[in-house]
Amino acid sequence: MNRNKDYEYVEIEGDWEWITRGGYGPSYLRDSSNGQQANSVRFAPKMLHEGDYQVYVYFSRTADATSQTTVISSDGTEEKEQVIKESDIRVEGQTSGEWVAIGKQRLSPGSDAYVTISNAGADGAVVADAVLWVPVR
Repeated sequence: MNRNKDYEYVEIEGDWEWITRGGYGPSYLRDSSNGQQANSVRFAPKMLHEGDYQVYVYFSRTADATSQTTVISSDGTEEKEQVIKESDIRVEGQTSGEWVAIGKQRLSPGSDAYVTISNAGADGAVVADAVLWVPVR
């Protein structure tokens, strides 16, 4: 798993605000430029074992959230762009957000795999918090 402060595996581009309450862990990143400037956060996994992985992105609850978030994922050879609609994210109860499955990837140690959260096409605040790669058995 990568969180926004795992500096060895996270690359931040642009002007993001650190929010220290809520989110997964002690903080999350928030972009409220409404896509006026290109901002992104790239999460790269540290793979120890070759295999198939289910990939999840954590969407933290935030005020004035964008209606859609652009997520770009790569297994190191092929890139896939998805638009996650805010209406499809179900934050229920007293949690601060929700894990959303974005698909499976076949990964191996040393691959250039990543997941990028982008503000492309945003019409509100975009959140970049955490990405999780879960081995599929």
